[in-house]
Amino acid sequence: MDIAKEAANTVITTLNPNDRVGIVSFSERARTATEGNNILKCKRTELALATPQNKKYLKSYVNNLRPGGTTVYGRAFSLAFDYFNDSDSTDKVILFLTDGLPADGEENILNGIADRNAKLKNSVVILTYGLAGSEGDEILSNIAKQIYHRPLAGEIQLGIYTKVEDPNNLRTAMGSFYDYFSKSSRIIDPIFTVPYYDAFGLGLITSICLPFYYHSNLKGVTCVDMSMEDLLSDIAFLGRTDSSYAFIIDPNGRLLMHPLLPSPQSVNDDPIFLQVTSLETSPQAEDVLKSMLRGESGKDTFGSLRVISRGDTILEGSISSNVENILTAIPRVHRGKLGMDENCPINNLSEEVGKALCSESLEK
Repeated sequence: MDIAKEAANTVITTLNPNDRVGIVSFSERARTATEGNNILKCKRTELALATPQNKKYLKSYVNNLRPGGTTVYGRAFSLAFDYFNDSDSTDKVILFLTDGLPADGEENILNGIADRNAKLKNSVVILTYGLAGSEGDEILSNIAKQIYHRPLAGEIQLGIYTKVEDPNNLRTAMGSFYDYFSKSSRIIDPIFTVPYYDAFGLGLITSICLPFYYHSNLKGVTCVDMSMEDLLSDIAFLGRTDSSYAFIIDPNGRLLMHPLLPSPQSVNDDPIFLQVTSLETSPQAEDVLKSMLRGESGKDTFGSLRVISRGDTILEGSISSNVENILTAIPRVHRGKLGMDENCPINNLSEEVGKALCSESLEK
């Protein structure tokens, strides 16, 4: 059981905040890591973003699992497929690990998988793992191949069954699941990681990576780290005034920089990622935010109530006035440059980091 826990935790470690993950544990019944009250605030079968905080919670759930009872495959797969009901992800995969034969019938298990995957247009891949001596080679292989799949629902994506002869290799075998989804075509553009806290004291950084090929074969990956403080220095230079401010989001709508968030140089732990809608709550700004996520430019003007401190908030109070807000979205552009905008002069930002938006408030 301890080796299986290590393997599951290794899989969780390989994920990045662009991934979504859920965990199902099972014996006679199946349970998820987000049943009842949970700090992730997720529903029972809602995939959670693999942020550092969420991964810490999921690892804690795995570490607290205890063995017991029989193994009912069907209930586990039924609950696992529930995670994908509202998912629009491109790659959907179930990693199934067991050390015992099922207590339910093989035909019922395979038909149940076929019916659920058919509703998802056969988009789910199943990778199965069995420990040596589990005597489940045939059924785990059939599950991975989904031999009862419904052809009319779409082309099936064949999974792989891996029998782990040495339990000490289980962690490596499961931790390499991403090899299944590796792209056959060459990647020529750099990939930017989601910002993370550097263990060697560099603060909040991002890694810029490129694969290395030799005779058309992938041999490795080379990366260089870049401080988010340096990368976002142009935005930080703008600062925040009573009349304007700027922020940056990544292609998934996560805030990389915002006046209401700690500055990159002050971060001393893995960041908590917020969606842009968490801090930019004005309904009138919705169209501009959507255009940013589509990689488009946009501009909108609307009125709102603005409250400004007179000085000391407690002793001097504040004043409020109706102002006109001008929102301008600047999308990322090719070759890693952001263009100039009359309301928000920003340039030399990496295209993979995101887009900037300025809000300029003018009193009526």
